[in-house]
Order: sequence, then structure tokens, then C-alpha cells
Amino acid sequence: MKKIQILLLLTALLLLCAFCFSSCSDESETQKLYVYNWGEYIDEELLDLFEAYYEETYGEKIEIVYNTYASNEVMYSKLTGGAAAIDLIIPSDYMIDRLRHEGWLRELNFENIPNVEGISIPGYEDKNPAFDPDGKYTVAYTYSTVGLIYDTTKVDPVDFEGDVSWRILWDPDYEGNILMFNNSRDTFGIAQYILSYEYEMEHGVPKDFVNSNDPDDWRLALDLLLEQKPILQAYVMDEVFNTMESGRAAMAPYYAGDFLTMKEVNDNLELCYPIEGTNLFIDAMCIPKTAENPLAAERFIDFIISTDVEIGGESYNPALMNANYIYYGCPVTAVRENDETYIDEETGEECYYYECYGNKYIYPDLERTHTFNYLEKDTQQTISDLWDELKIDTHIHPALWITSIVILAAVVGFLIYVWIVKRHRQRLY
Repeated sequence: MKKIQILLLLTALLLLCAFCFSSCSDESETQKLYVYNWGEYIDEELLDLFEAYYEETYGEKIEIVYNTYASNEVMYSKLTGGAAAIDLIIPSDYMIDRLRHEGWLRELNFENIPNVEGISIPGYEDKNPAFDPDGKYTVAYTYSTVGLIYDTTKVDPVDFEGDVSWRILWDPDYEGNILMFNNSRDTFGIAQYILSYEYEMEHGVPKDFVNSNDPDDWRLALDLLLEQKPILQAYVMDEVFNTMESGRAAMAPYYAGDFLTMKEVNDNLELCYPIEGTNLFIDAMCIPKTAENPLAAERFIDFIISTDVEIGGESYNPALMNANYIYYGCPVTAVRENDETYIDEETGEECYYYECYGNKYIYPDLERTHTFNYLEKDTQQTISDLWDELKIDTHIHPALWITSIVILAAVVGFLIYVWIVKRHRQRLY
């Protein structure tokens, strides 16, 4: 009897220990925050700082699972495909508009994002951007432009004196030395800047090819891109960094903030804005409706735009850290007005980052600018079809044709020779 009582007591103790262990495990469980962002688009030190900040501030452990995408279209496919856990995304304006129209975005609880009061974007101080007209779904992350990056050691300097045209990307003198965006909106956009400008010059009235819902307008852009394709080195996204930094291409259209990152590695690089105009864009932080941890996502947004947080007894300015790392226009007003200075290596002047580079690169005063707007669903399908046509279309360089013909002739000649030798031997034996 005593043995049974002892056995029951031990069982009860084991169950109690298991319960206690389970309770302790639940209390110390680390939650996840899935962040999906562009490549090279955050100071990753901030991810570790946020994890420490979150535990200190909210008494809960959190782990950021950070993944990157190369284009808005890649992000859209992964999000809408539903195969991946995603709590926070940072798309561009036109993609935000599409996600909003299609019902993929969750309204933000701004009580968890008090630092949003410090946000302002030049030109939008008294209004919300068109992609979020009611200001419900987004908090601005960056703003900037697309420029033409070129390597001064690989181009004819005469080509970059005075007004430069996007048509230089069609110049056969640079065959094999030209890169283009590997996403449909930016690539078609460059052809459309040209079409819009040349239409206005010819007819005296403007026409917006960039946001047209006329499939014929998009077909004209495709025809222009098909003309260009034979002289391209490649369509690229994040690969542009290594290629331009290592001097393996002469020119590439890309985002101005990323140009400054590349220039740190290769000082031969410069950037210009062609006469036909360019894209002005805003990227913003959003939470998908499918997010499993929206509260942590909102707290992360607030952290990224904060200018004074304490972690481990030290003070940090996440918004300033991020702005100085990624080189894009910062929507946090206090960062743009920050009076910290440094000595610019190129000019020798004492200045702050935005004073040195802002007007020239980040958000320049341009005569012609384009923003990407939401397009009708039929137009979106047209873009997808034409993009596939552009990428699938195969062009074989004439030199490759000649080489192939020579090789084929050699093979045929060799086979004829073998046949003749074989016939000759048959006659002898």
C-alpha cells in the first residue's frame, strides 16, 4: 500500500514539475516578427537593437525574422501567394496603392505609433500621398528618385556634358556595358519617360505614357525596349551593386540612395537625371491583413522612426542611424533638421548629410517628374504579358550566329570526311 502511495506521490510531483516547466517555458517564449524588405535597405544593427529594446520596454522576448526581396513585384507574389509568414512590408507607392485597392493592407493603430507625429515629406506637408489618401495604412519610410548611374572611366565624357537623354541607354557604342532594371514598372518607365517627352516636344501638349491604361501605349514602350535589348549586358536588381562597384558596366538606371552606397566603394561613379524626367517615389511601411503579429509590427514601425530611445542604459537615434546608413531621403523631420556635422571628404566642407547631398541626389528640383499611380487590372495584366514577352524574347547576336554556322559547317565537313574515308576503306576490303 505504501508503495502505491509513494508511486502516486511521485507521479503527482512529476506532473507538477512538468506543469511548472511548461508555465516557465510559456513565460519565456520568444515571439517572432517577420519583416520583408528590399535588399540593402536597412541598418541591420537596428534589428538587434529592436529585439533588446522590445524586451526592456515590454518585458517580452522577440526575434526578428528578416527577409529581402528584389522588387515590388516579387514581394507582391510572395505576399498574395500566402506561402510565407509576413508581418511588415515596405513597398513603393504604386504597389501600396494596388495592395490597398485589393484589400491586402491592415489599418494601422496609431496609438502604437506615437512617433508618426514627427513624419513629414517635402511636398506633402498638408496632405496624404495618393496611395494612402486617408492616411490609414502607411508610415513613410523613405523618398527618393531614379537616376542614371555611370562610370566616368567607361563613358565618353562628351556624352555626359549638358543635357543627357535616357536614350543613351540605347547607344550601340556601349553595347554589353548597359544594365537595366529587372522589374517591369521601372524598366517600362524609362521607355515611357522618353515617349512622354518626345510626344510633348512633337505635339506641344503633354501625354502621360507612364500611367496610361491604353495597351497601345504600353506596346510602344515594349517596342522601344525590344530595340534596346540586344545591346544590354543584363537586367538586374541587387546585382547592380557588385557590377557597378567593380566597374563591370558603364551605366545603369537605379535608385539615388543606392548610388551613394555604390559610390562609397567606387568613387568613379556619378549620377545624373536625364532631360526626359524621372520617377519620384515614396516607400512606406505597411502591415498586411494576414499578419500574425501586427502589434509588434506597429511597435517596430514606431522604433524605426524614433529619434531617442534608451537601450541598456545608452541612448540611440534609430531614424538617424537608418538615414545615414541607407542614404535615402528621410521622412522624419527631426533627422532632416539634425545639426550634427561632419567633414565631407570630397569638398572638405563641414556639413550634415542632407546638406551635402540632399538637393543634388536625394530629392532634386527637376523640371519633369513622374509618379507611378495605381493602374486598372486589365493594364496590370497587359504589363505582365508584355514583360514576359520582353524577357522571353530571344535575340542572338550576329557574331553568335556566325560562330554557330562555322561550328555547324565544321561538324558537317567532319562527318562527310568520315563517310568518304569509310567508303574508301570498303572499296579496298
